[in-house]
Amino acid sequence: MQFNKSTLSLLAQIKLLKNRGLIIENDDRAIRYLSHIGYYRLSAYMIPFYINKKEKDHKFLANTTFNQILNLYIFDRKLRLILLEAIERIEISFRSVINNSFVLATHSHSYLENEYFQDNEKHKKLLKKITKAFKNSKEVFIQHYKNTYSEPKLPPLWMTIHVLTFKEVFYFYENIKCKKLKQQIAQTYNLQNKLLVSWIRVLSDLRNFCAHHARVWNRNFGTTPMTPKTKKNNLIKWPKRFENIICTNGQEIQQKNSLYALIVIIWYFLSQMNTHSTWIERFTKLCQDHQIDMRKLGFSKDWQDDPFWS
Repeated sequence: MQFNKSTLSLLAQIKLLKNRGLIIENDDRAIRYLSHIGYYRLSAYMIPFYINKKEKDHKFLANTTFNQILNLYIFDRKLRLILLEAIERIEISFRSVINNSFVLATHSHSYLENEYFQDNEKHKKLLKKITKAFKNSKEVFIQHYKNTYSEPKLPPLWMTIHVLTFKEVFYFYENIKCKKLKQQIAQTYNLQNKLLVSWIRVLSDLRNFCAHHARVWNRNFGTTPMTPKTKKNNLIKWPKRFENIICTNGQEIQQKNSLYALIVIIWYFLSQMNTHSTWIERFTKLCQDHQIDMRKLGFSKDWQDDPFWS
């Protein structure tokens, strides 16, 4: 099929939206938002307001306003920011715990030696990335090491770990050979190693979604994080159940693949790190302030009744 859609001016975009039944009270304001956000990017937030999402004419439900669409867009932007704030705390903690555990069990530059890692090829690739990052870094602490020390060529782990990306830190952890050391790191969060690997992987992916301005509202994330086993003698604080959520429009959302599952993981980490964290209250208020149907995020109607959130 040949692509044949024509390019529309901002005025033509406004006219098209009005012809489809959208109420726009202030054309100049709408044009300003379309010019800085883009019609295509904003169109993802129009979909819930279509009469028939499968039809190509994209007619809007009666009384749908431009402000309603913009509200969803602004909510999603704020949602990404509050998620990034939480993931930043978890990421910094993860870096610190790895560094402290690894260097205390070995020595300051042991990350340079392949004997401490499972896969030599993966270790070589990581060292190449570290060398490149070290060479290109303008960080004051890296410049200080370059100007002060001649050997080893690369700095100790407690410096190096801060020039790695979150994903690279995850690969570092995953490739550690000593199972006892990995479990020691995981135990900081009262987790088994397999759970920590699964959860850090999905949080790293979520961080990338947020950092690159992707939509996180009303999204299926695909990757299903591992859930804890419910043995009586090995329980961690965890929601009672995961289920499928039916929205008012009949849309079915699987909690285990939704933002809900990721927020469960985020809240688990934050609760482990700080028992007085108010992050979940601020997240809930954000949803309330923008009048968001939380079922579209994978939350059940009575989600707050679960002891996990208290």
